[in-house]
Amino acid sequence: MTTVNAIDGATGALSDSYGCHGGAGAVQLAKTIIDTRCHVCAFFRGSNEEYKTLIPFLKEGLDLGDKAVEILEPARRPEHVRRLTEAGIAVKRVLERGQLELRGWKDTYLRTGRFDLRGMTALLEEIARAGERRGTGVTRLWADMQWAAEDSSDVRELVEYEAGLNKMLPKHNMATVCAYDITRFRSSIVMDILRTHPLVMVGGALRQNPFYVEPDEFLRELSERVRLPDEGAIEARSQLFILEEGIDYTPDEGRAAILTEQGFERLVAAHRKGFEVVIMVDDNVTFALPAEVKPA
Repeated sequence: MTTVNAIDGATGALSDSYGCHGGAGAVQLAKTIIDTRCHVCAFFRGSNEEYKTLIPFLKEGLDLGDKAVEILEPARRPEHVRRLTEAGIAVKRVLERGQLELRGWKDTYLRTGRFDLRGMTALLEEIARAGERRGTGVTRLWADMQWAAEDSSDVRELVEYEAGLNKMLPKHNMATVCAYDITRFRSSIVMDILRTHPLVMVGGALRQNPFYVEPDEFLRELSERVRLPDEGAIEARSQLFILEEGIDYTPDEGRAAILTEQGFERLVAAHRKGFEVVIMVDDNVTFALPAEVKPA
């Protein structure tokens, strides 16, 4: 099997070929320097891990004079303010002078009672333009995406939205981090989310995303997806096939994927049909190479 490598150790930098578009400068995220015009998906397991990684990103920006915008669950606001305060951020002061904005889901993603793809894209562009008119001209956006696990809207709209942002965000000096708790989303959804972000953070490390697909290509693929009548599952014609943890495989103590008999049969069938097979195990993404796999 081949694993996706992370960026470890001292502060590093990611190349222009992975979502960095020559904006007004650079920001630091997870010990890595990235351009301001970046679109990152950050996968976490619970709020503690999320706060540990993203509060330093936010604080650095506030200290430098950047605009900071957070979209979060309203119920989490008191805890959120407490954590920011403990990190040394004068929350009341930066809120009063407009340098920090804390927005709820109902003021953003769910303004009409359900997710509005076009409306939300337009709102993010408004936020980016407003940030360019003040301070350093840079905005740092931290968006809590857990609303999507609770909203009844079609997840297709979510991934279409994420793909479409890759056309708008390169025009603005806004470093955008979409935070997902992977314990609340099916692995098939996680994989689509992964494929719509040029940069990805897993396990606290920022990675160049080898799964990223350019927006026009991804949206074209999305329109070509077919629903299989036997299981009701959706497969993509782009040769992507995802195995599910607990059904098709189980992780051992070292977090390696051990295929079940059913998983092995599905893997072989998928391989014969020409699908690339992807297994999600914890925060690690591995490629399953059928010639080397044996059932548990």
